[in-house]
Amino acid sequence: MKKAVSLSCVVQCFTSSGTWSCCNGAFCLEVVAVGAGGGGGGGAGNTSLYHVSGGAGGGAGGVVVCTLTSGFGTSQCVIVGSGGCAAAAIPSQAQQNQNPGGAGGSSCFGALVIANGGAGGAGGYMDGVNISRSGGGGGNGSPNGGNVFVGNANTAGGSATGKPGGGGAGQGTNYNNSPSSIAQTSGGSGSTICGITLGSGGGGGGQNGSGGGGNSYGAGGGGGGSNPNGNGTGGGAGAAGIIKVTQYILS
Repeated sequence: MKKAVSLSCVVQCFTSSGTWSCCNGAFCLEVVAVGAGGGGGGGAGNTSLYHVSGGAGGGAGGVVVCTLTSGFGTSQCVIVGSGGCAAAAIPSQAQQNQNPGGAGGSSCFGALVIANGGAGGAGGYMDGVNISRSGGGGGNGSPNGGNVFVGNANTAGGSATGKPGGGGAGQGTNYNNSPSSIAQTSGGSGSTICGITLGSGGGGGGQNGSGGGGNSYGAGGGGGGSNPNGNGTGGGAGAAGIIKVTQYILS
């Protein structure tokens, strides 16, 4: 009489780096890797009648879903990307770039599955003209962070199904003819993929306010708001990544 064969699965979620070990009888893996979000750029400060832009939002981390039926071995090194650092504020100074946000770290399942981290948002600027600043998106088609001073307005962080959200742009001040506010924007909305809740991007900071941090997992941080009467402001940190491994086992 033949022995009955049963199918089961073992699920592991890595929120910090470590080592994955294969179970006996595992014949197939589903690996979901989410890279970390980039940090938001700092907002510009001002003590003169210049344009001062907020910081751009950080890009979201990349998302990769991969099915492996061979070559995964008995163990793999798992690296979970750290969120991009928030841009620190620096004092106001004419024609001075503010600090950009740090790039998010990549999340890796050995060398088999890699999800890139999001790019950090560019820092704000103080100048006599409107300047567009972009918070670059992460790899693998991740949403961008919000831009600042685009067509005399800021843009919100990007959103996409199955992706984390990009960070929003910080508030700016336009002195082209008379002082007017360039409103800060919200971060991109989060999403869900393979049972993982992906975070929403951090909101851009208001006047003299710091950007919000990205929400777990993989979201970008918001850009810092400008300060038309003093020093610049800081951006928000990006959220860390995650790796989920599902082993399918015959026994």
